[in-house]
Amino acid sequence: MSKKHLAAFAVCLFMALSAEAQVPVVKFTANKLVIEQYESVQLFDSSTNNPIEWEWNVYDSTTYASSSFYPNLANGDVYSDPWGSGNDEFSKNPEFAFDLPGFYTVTLRCRNSSGWSTVLVKKGYIECVLPTQYNIGYGTYGKNNDNIVDSKSGTVFDDGGPNLNYSHEQGLKTRSYLLIRPCKAKKIILKMTQLKFADTTDVLYVYDGAEEDVTKRLVAWTKNNTGNRTVTATSGSMYIIFKSGVNGADSGFAGSYTTELDTNPGSPGLDIIRAPEVYNSTPITFHENDTDLSGTPTWEWTIDNYQVPQNTKPFFRYTFFTDGKYKVCVKANHCFGSIKVCDTIDVITPT
Repeated sequence: MSKKHLAAFAVCLFMALSAEAQVPVVKFTANKLVIEQYESVQLFDSSTNNPIEWEWNVYDSTTYASSSFYPNLANGDVYSDPWGSGNDEFSKNPEFAFDLPGFYTVTLRCRNSSGWSTVLVKKGYIECVLPTQYNIGYGTYGKNNDNIVDSKSGTVFDDGGPNLNYSHEQGLKTRSYLLIRPCKAKKIILKMTQLKFADTTDVLYVYDGAEEDVTKRLVAWTKNNTGNRTVTATSGSMYIIFKSGVNGADSGFAGSYTTELDTNPGSPGLDIIRAPEVYNSTPITFHENDTDLSGTPTWEWTIDNYQVPQNTKPFFRYTFFTDGKYKVCVKANHCFGSIKVCDTIDVITPT
């Protein structure tokens, strides 16, 4: 070997030994930084100094204030190796799937023969957004996980998605429904590109409104009725529900919707509905009777300025144990902003 080759070999050997004498310097990237709910992200380690062992963690950025290492599986909203391919949180290039929207922090530390690296933390690195592809009957959708969505456009499929057959016994119990209620919607136009059903027990219903109401039904597509593939809702809401039988299945339905917005939607209002008399030690239900609330609103109830625990729905049930006057308020947060209404009630002992 010539002196030139010996020198080059010595340099390479020195560089290799120097790399092994240092712990890894952590670096990583992701194939996507913004994904839709139920999709997955693959992470790629590019750390220096030849790591041989990895520990990844992915968690909701609002869950933990510190950068300590937490087991990602404890959160329930993100999990590793969704396809069982071996790309888990202890592999070089893991894959993570996300069940809930939000901003997610990613951490990595890795080890070579010299020891463990420090932990690299990228806060809010991945954003998971609400989807605009709705596989009705597969998972839950919407800000409140109640299958009420306010996206102004999107695609709709059965629970098999674009490529698989639908499941048996779809309907209310399998959450095979979707309420489309975009903010300021004037018209919601649904156009179907596929309607393939196994038999007449499999039916796709569409209503011009927020629920099943036969007087507001726009169409009922079946095996024998696949015509008129475009329907329009003008109430500001469109309710879709798919019901399938116990026998047979086909590739199901596929379509998309768009929205025309109202440039003058009017002013929303609130009203608290309750029983005329409120008795001590007797449960009572309060309802918010909204008018012209657009989009997907949320509600905040208070009693004497104390928030009712874990309640963001338009109603709640409560029991007063002491006579007296109480101030019950509800605040609705919607796409126009917020609106609040209060009611003073007098709790008395029943006779």
